[in-house]
Amino acid sequence: MKPKALEYLVCPSCKKELTLEEAVYDGHGKDIVEGRLHCAEQGVSFPILNGVPVFLEEFKEMDRTQKAFGNQWKLHSKGFFEKGKIFGRDEQKCLGHIEEYYGLSAERGDGNGKVFLDAGCGLAPYAKTFAKYFPGAESFGVDMSESVMHVDSEGLENLHLVRCDLRNPPFREGFADVGWSYGVLHHTPDTEDAFQRLAKIIKSDGQLYIWVYSKHNTKYSFLIRSLLVAPYRFPLKVNYVLSYLFAVPVWLVYRAHYLVRSLNKDVRPKLKKHGYLNIATGIHDSLVPEYQNYHWVDEVKGWFKAAGFETVEVVGDIGVVGARKR
Repeated sequence: MKPKALEYLVCPSCKKELTLEEAVYDGHGKDIVEGRLHCAEQGVSFPILNGVPVFLEEFKEMDRTQKAFGNQWKLHSKGFFEKGKIFGRDEQKCLGHIEEYYGLSAERGDGNGKVFLDAGCGLAPYAKTFAKYFPGAESFGVDMSESVMHVDSEGLENLHLVRCDLRNPPFREGFADVGWSYGVLHHTPDTEDAFQRLAKIIKSDGQLYIWVYSKHNTKYSFLIRSLLVAPYRFPLKVNYVLSYLFAVPVWLVYRAHYLVRSLNKDVRPKLKKHGYLNIATGIHDSLVPEYQNYHWVDEVKGWFKAAGFETVEVVGDIGVVGARKR
């Protein structure tokens, strides 16, 4: 944990400042690797484990989901799924999304001075990208699962990792300038409630992007989940194997479709290749969570409007980016 993070972290319950206690620093004396953050108001302490502050007391209804995703990202970090990519996205793809959706430019450096929040970050590809290309910004990657323990920080001094419940985050209202949450909120018991809690920590002139499952577009991974009936109850190893097995026929269908359509020179540049490991990752991501909610575009746009976002734009099937008045 970077000492700079203390300027932003607060007690999740009372939002009061935290005191660093029993800190153990790394060999360079820069990062805090062990210790605890104490809230005098509540009389509680939160541990810092392997450099990551942990703000979790009990998971209750989210226990199965956090364990499943923790296992998924642990496997991913060890190379069992895609290598160098997450859901088909590499660093340049992440940067492209940041620049397009928020109107920021790495070349101009107009993300410097901002606070970026990757809510439900997994292995934190977007948080790392923002930190790398906007070195004057502070970039936070937060997740409920153990995924943040497996993130390679790559020596980025402005990257901060936090393990917490997005529905009760250790940040004050209006904490972040830019918020990002891809494929996360629909895995909570109440997607809208999770969104509203996230929206509260975005500044009054900030921007927020979310992507959730759409009722307009049912993908192969969701059909497979329905076919298996509550696969999240299966042992984690079984779902891992199933994701690879089901990926074979899906990949073959995509490959045949690609080859046929590629004969048409007019559509060839627009075709997207679906790699086998990318498909397996998507299937696994759909099988393991207990909660999986689907929403209409107008429904999600309504959430943004209710939260005070004046400019609301739909990106893709049901990716939505909103901006509050500047």
